Amino acid sequence: LWVAFSVESKMPLAFHLDSGNIADTVYFKRCVSRAGYVLGPGVMKRVVADRGFCSRELYLWLERVMHLKFVFRAKGGQTNAYIQDAVNALERKDFRCLGSNTRYAKVDVTGFKEQWLRLFVGRHCGFQKDFLLITNDPLLEYRGIRRIYLKRWTVESFFHDQKGTFLLGKFCCTRWQAVFAEVTCSLLACILLKVFS
Repeated sequence: LWVAFSVESKMPLAFHLDSGNIADTVYFKRCVSRAGYVLGPGVMKRVVADRGFCSRELYLWLERVMHLKFVFRAKGGQTNAYIQDAVNALERKDFRCLGSNTRYAKVDVTGFKEQWLRLFVGRHCGFQKDFLLITNDPLLEYRGIRRIYLKRWTVESFFHDQKGTFLLGKFCCTRWQAVFAEVTCSLLACILLKVFS
């Protein structure tokens, strides 16, 4: 089950339920495409996602096909060597202070088919791992990109509430049509509750 939410209104924009074994990026593209169709041309400006969708091909598709800006939490390691290499090349002098507990650095990296991307590396007191954020928006600085990404958590908490209030996630049946009907009813109930409250 894939649900695309508006970060500002916490309202569902599109969802996709499919049976079978299909790659996550395929589902992601379907949801983004459907949300763009529902909202209309030029309304959706930015996509925010977690590191499970860290893919250079997906970044290129979002920019060149969907014409969207994006903010993703990135992940390094062997599978994303272009990110890990950029992080490893940073030196202490490359980091700027942001308050007493946070330092960050920014570095430009090359994506798929020479796509320009900006990687932000945040180091926060109390966290062992770097906080990696990647974007195609040249106007964003670390505070802005971090604020945009952290808004994503409002959707996570909303979905958690949905599971409790409307019992979304505890399906009565496992047939595709039945799950689709339950999700549709749950999201409609959510919309009606939001409209009439």
